[in-house]
Amino acid sequence: MHSASKYLGGHSDVVAGMVCGSSENILRIFNNEYLGLGGIISPFNAWLILRGLRTLQARIDRISATTLKVLEYLENHNLIQEVLHPLSPRHPQYELAVKQMLKPTGLFSVRLKFTDRDKIELFVNSLRKFIIGVSWGGHESLVFPAISFDDERTKEGYTNNLIRFYIGLDDPESLIKDIDQAFKIVSRL
Repeated sequence: MHSASKYLGGHSDVVAGMVCGSSENILRIFNNEYLGLGGIISPFNAWLILRGLRTLQARIDRISATTLKVLEYLENHNLIQEVLHPLSPRHPQYELAVKQMLKPTGLFSVRLKFTDRDKIELFVNSLRKFIIGVSWGGHESLVFPAISFDDERTKEGYTNNLIRFYIGLDDPESLIKDIDQAFKIVSRL
């Protein structure tokens, strides 16, 4: 099962999913569960996914190249505690990821070295090239703070300094400059 709403659609304008499998498994699903439970995608939404598939390779190539540059910048920044992406050379399973993945996706998280909620909000709100949002797979770059000051969640390992990024089709230098200017604003406090 795949979400066609993300990279396959690629423009953040369709909600759809897909199931892949052998012909016999797909026929069994079609003749049983699908007819009673399955949603049927509208022709227009199917067209949106086909449109996205036509540019998938170009988008993945661009997003992957940009992500590597942004990851390198973040790994060397003094306000970053940790970069969480399997194709980051500092990730504990980097060697396994290199064997299993051809290139990175644009979705990753970082842990900031500061945990003050006001500073985290200021950092995120100071970004100009990133839209605050939780989706991914589209053309726009996104950021989302996973702020949690709930004592119970903190006991379970959640921390308030986790920031989720998604790299879209933006120029890598403009994203790096944007992150840098946001860090400079926070550093003034």
